[in-house]
Amino acid sequence: MKLNKMFGIIERCAIDFKNEKLAEVGLSGCNYYYVMSVVRNEGITQDELVKRICVNKSNVARNIKYLEDNGFVIRKTDENDKRINRIYPTQKAIVVFPIIKEVNQEWKSILLKEFSSEETEELDKLLTKLVSNATNHFNKTYIEEDLWN
Repeated sequence: MKLNKMFGIIERCAIDFKNEKLAEVGLSGCNYYYVMSVVRNEGITQDELVKRICVNKSNVARNIKYLEDNGFVIRKTDENDKRINRIYPTQKAIVVFPIIKEVNQEWKSILLKEFSSEETEELDKLLTKLVSNATNHFNKTYIEEDLWN
């Protein structure tokens, strides 16, 4: 089975597509996930982002720093626990949010253009199983959130 190769090709193509489409708003095919999650979950912590996006802490820190430096998010110290920084979207993030959704929808349409609704539903079920197997193997907590719609 060519599973790894196929997923790798799809992911690289997705990144290229999103890099091309999101460059004009200052985002890449990788850091738009963070903008979507922060807009949908104002005040989220970096640890919560780790679970929502299923990446390591250093990836979250690096991407949040980029987004903060480029005016997409701001960090504020939690009022009750000064050790925690909460992340909030700026107006810039809120403005690009619908653009990101449109780009994601366009990519999804490209991928699924020859699929029936039954095939799409079955694919969703199978991919959900794969994600479950992968995250369970590493004891990762994955919070399911549809960042792509």
